[in-house]
Amino acid sequence: MDINTGAVGHTDQQNRKAAYHGSYIELLGELSHNADFLKIRGRDAPDSEKETDRGLLLRFFAMLRSADRYKTPLYRFLNQELKQYQKADEQEIAQLRGLFTTTAEVVWHLFGDMACRDPEVVAKAGRSPSRSSSTAADKKAKLIPVNPALFDATMVAVCKELDSSKRRKQELWKAADEVRAAYKQLFSNPDFTGALDNRSKQKVLLRIEEMRRMLQAAAPAARDQRRGSPMTVKQQLWQAAGPSPLCRLCHEVIQSIDGAEVDHVLPWSHGGATDLANAQLVHRYCNRSKGNRTAAAEATAPSSSTTSSSSSSSSAASAVTPDAG
Repeated sequence: MDINTGAVGHTDQQNRKAAYHGSYIELLGELSHNADFLKIRGRDAPDSEKETDRGLLLRFFAMLRSADRYKTPLYRFLNQELKQYQKADEQEIAQLRGLFTTTAEVVWHLFGDMACRDPEVVAKAGRSPSRSSSTAADKKAKLIPVNPALFDATMVAVCKELDSSKRRKQELWKAADEVRAAYKQLFSNPDFTGALDNRSKQKVLLRIEEMRRMLQAAAPAARDQRRGSPMTVKQQLWQAAGPSPLCRLCHEVIQSIDGAEVDHVLPWSHGGATDLANAQLVHRYCNRSKGNRTAAAEATAPSSSTTSSSSSSSSAASAVTPDAG
């Protein structure tokens, strides 16, 4: 049986397992038993038959690391991820394990039965908000499958939030009620819901960004005083900019000082100082979108056309059949 032509009766993830067996595949199998992941999926055990759970795990890691370089078709993008990290070393495997374990724990705590599902669909199925309930309606709703697009958007957004500061887990944890309420409201946003049914790079990034915005609004992060720039710096930059201050990131006019933020030229997380010499005036939205990337990193970020380092890698990745979901 030739996996290059797609094994009859086998799923895409099973074909990948045969083609790219190694430490990464073994990690996916291990994490499929994670207790919080099983609760998110609404299952008591891993999917040993079709291994769709391993496919979800692979989507999470691939989108976490390379969403900004995503290129359709999805199956080839996932194959490239597995091919590139097929024999990841122990240190990287440990790092991925830690990232996933913490993220799954927080996602289950924040969203419970609604995790990675449309809350309206869950409500119509009659699922109780209680996570310990075992009524007949709850058992029926337990069968509602995880939405793969919601899974990677939710997991990646939460993981990136957790990575933003050491206090972020605690901040999110305490705001679980607010997050659940905001999550329900998010589904009234047509931009977000429209992005769930589209696999373009733009829509993939949009749904992750909208999820992060929801988390940031529902659970505002406390400003780190060592990191935050004093108001006097903002006022100095505003006055020095003249009558038409320009955002140093998008180069459009900033209409008011209230819509401006002070951005670290060299990000604070990269060792940049919080002082006037390392400060620039930017739109609030542009500052949040930039994150902790340096100007050099933005300028040299590889395009989606460079996801494959060699023709052999590309041909090997395309040898596995397309994902159906």
